[in-house]
Amino acid sequence: EIYTLSLHDALPISLIYGMNDSGKDELLSSIVYSIITRHTTDEVNLYLVDFGAETLMNFVDAPQVGDVVLSSDEEKLLNLSKMLNSELLARKKLFTKYNGNYKDYLKLSGRSLPNIIVMINSIEVMNELYLDLIDKFIPVIREGSKYGIYFIITTESQNSVKLKVSQSCKQILTLQLSNEMAYKDILGKTEGIIPTNNLGRGLVKIDRVCEFQTAFISNDGNQLEAINALIDKLNETAMSKAMGIPVMPDIIKLTMFNNKYNGVDSVPVGIAKESLIPSVFDFTKYPSTVISSNEFDSMKLFINNFVKTLEVNKNFNRIIIDANNYFDNLESDIEYYNIDFNDVIDKLSTESERLVNIVNQNNMNPRSVSGEKNTLCVIIGFEKFFAKLEQEYKDKFIKIMNDMKEISKINFVLFDIPGSFKKYEYDEWYKNCINTNDGIWIGQGLTQQFLLKSLVQLNSFSSIGNDYCCVIKNGMPVITKIINEIKIDEK
Repeated sequence: EIYTLSLHDALPISLIYGMNDSGKDELLSSIVYSIITRHTTDEVNLYLVDFGAETLMNFVDAPQVGDVVLSSDEEKLLNLSKMLNSELLARKKLFTKYNGNYKDYLKLSGRSLPNIIVMINSIEVMNELYLDLIDKFIPVIREGSKYGIYFIITTESQNSVKLKVSQSCKQILTLQLSNEMAYKDILGKTEGIIPTNNLGRGLVKIDRVCEFQTAFISNDGNQLEAINALIDKLNETAMSKAMGIPVMPDIIKLTMFNNKYNGVDSVPVGIAKESLIPSVFDFTKYPSTVISSNEFDSMKLFINNFVKTLEVNKNFNRIIIDANNYFDNLESDIEYYNIDFNDVIDKLSTESERLVNIVNQNNMNPRSVSGEKNTLCVIIGFEKFFAKLEQEYKDKFIKIMNDMKEISKINFVLFDIPGSFKKYEYDEWYKNCINTNDGIWIGQGLTQQFLLKSLVQLNSFSSIGNDYCCVIKNGMPVITKIINEIKIDEK
């Protein structure tokens, strides 16, 4: 009699017990081979976590396989748990009008949605390497089958599986175990049946305990050749590939951000470490935004890529005031000043007065300048810039910021170390125009500084390098890997 695992009836969660060399890897490979032979990507997406012999890596190129996670892929494993939990929540919301379950959604909505099957091979190794990480999967393991998300888990012994996991298992199989009592502990009464000592031979409890033999992919032992031939055939006609597990790229490029991030209110900064979604900053929220770090050199990678970002964003006027002479020669269409700072303040003051006049002529309505072009002025080395201004122009600079609190058409980005701002922190203009609940801190030291206010103190902040920053909004910091396609030696 042929025994099959039914996707909807017997496979909500399957737990397979077996020693090493009992045929676990062969059984999992046969299951995957069977699934991808019979189901398209629109019907099934597979995510294979292989902490065993890593033979599931043979299926990585199959269109139905979103990804394969190995024992060294900690980030990918964590991101898989996030992805599955997010998918579970999305499906809960989607199925609300369809009796809250996957079957009725397909039947009543007339739409398709792929099953998701997650295999975890050798969960005991996962527990050993990544203590408590399995807890992040438990909500999906416990509830997923109702929403079309299924698990197949292998382990060597009962002690390797948390109770919350084993309690959710509806189907249990055993391959070769260490002793006869182990079968009884797992399956209950076995009526003395013990599987023959053959590769892939085991026991399964249906209405009674039965012995089974794993079906192998190939009769002649050329399993890998058969898998590759099938995958090549599938890829010839496949219309799509299952979504991969999102991971943080080594290089964050501007091309990763779509066209909606092209205004002063949505300037790309990087990719958020936790959510892996684009991190952007609204520089129109306050007249001035502080970007700082423990040392100026720590900001170099950020500055280079920030300027490149501004070069691409041509929907607003861009001005750079380089008081530190950071750029020897900036070849760009951005207005650039490393001398004559009074002149650029004069220019900005004239523009500010023009905008204020338009608002005054329209009953003090800030919306009257909504069609006017924004200006973002980046000041590299704020302390030196402000010190070089004559008092008349310092007053003009402060007036511009005060005038822009309501109009918000000219905004400043101030780069410098914390000590450079400290001397102004009690000045009225500083308190009025610079909000320290919002800003960007680059590299380590967020928890030791007092320039930008952070309502959350996490240990992870202390371990970030200069290729990461904390984007702080309303006092809430988000660790972000910054855009880094322009290297600091490529000035």
